[in-house]
Amino acid sequence: MGLLAVTGCSAGNGNSSTMPTATLTLFTFKHTTPTPRPTLFFLRTPTLYATSMMPLPLLTLHQPSCYHTPMGGMWCLGLVQNTLLTPVESITLRVYLLNTEGIPLTDQTLQIAHSQISPKGASPYGILFESIPTESLGGVAVLTGGREVAWQVSPTLRADIVSREQRETLHRVRGRVTNVGRIDAHYVEVIVTLFDADRRVTGYRQWRPAPETVLSIGATVDFDLEVIALRTGTMEITVSAEARPG
Repeated sequence: MGLLAVTGCSAGNGNSSTMPTATLTLFTFKHTTPTPRPTLFFLRTPTLYATSMMPLPLLTLHQPSCYHTPMGGMWCLGLVQNTLLTPVESITLRVYLLNTEGIPLTDQTLQIAHSQISPKGASPYGILFESIPTESLGGVAVLTGGREVAWQVSPTLRADIVSREQRETLHRVRGRVTNVGRIDAHYVEVIVTLFDADRRVTGYRQWRPAPETVLSIGATVDFDLEVIALRTGTMEITVSAEARPG
C-alpha cells in the first residue's frame, strides 16, 4: 500500500477567532477561561486493547484538549506526529476521561484523521463523548494500533490555501491541491486543521473529491470547506493532502 508524499501550507491569524463545523446552524460551544490545574495522568494503568500484534511505531502523541458541547457532551481533539523516516498507517488511539485522582471514568477508541502519515507529517484526531461523567476533568490519549509502511514510489501533492474568511466561530477555507509528483494520484484526501496560539487543535475538517477523481501529473483540484473552532483564539490554519498510487 503506497503513501503519498505530502506538502502543505498554513495561514496564521493575528485575530482572536472561533472554530468550524460543517453544519447549517452555527453552534456556540461552552468555553471558560482556563484555570491552572495539574497535568492529567493515570493513577491506575488502564487495560489496553491492541488492534495488532505488531510492535507499535514510535510516534509523538500530543494529548487532547477537550471542549464541552451545548448538548452536554465533550469533544477531545489532538495531534499525532510521525517523526520516523518511514510512513505509518492504520493509527488507532484510545481516549480516556479521567477524574481529579487520575482514574479513568470512560473511554473510546478512534482512528486518526489521515489514513496514513508521511515521514515528518502529522494528523489531527478527535472523538466526541456524547455524555460525560460529572466528575470528569479531561482526557488522556494512548496509542493502541499502527504500523510502518514499506517505502514505495507514491504521489506527491502540494496543498495551498487560496483564501479564508471568518464569521464568529466559522472559518471558510478555499484552496487547491496540485499533483507535483511523477505518478497519478488516486483517493485524494484533504484535511484542514485549526490551531490556537499554544498549538492545540481547536477543530479540523476532512474532504475527499468524488471517488473516481484521479489527479494526473500537474493536475489540480479545488476545495471549499467550512470549519468550526471549538474555542476562541485560533491563530493558525493548515492544510494537508494525501493520495495513493493507482
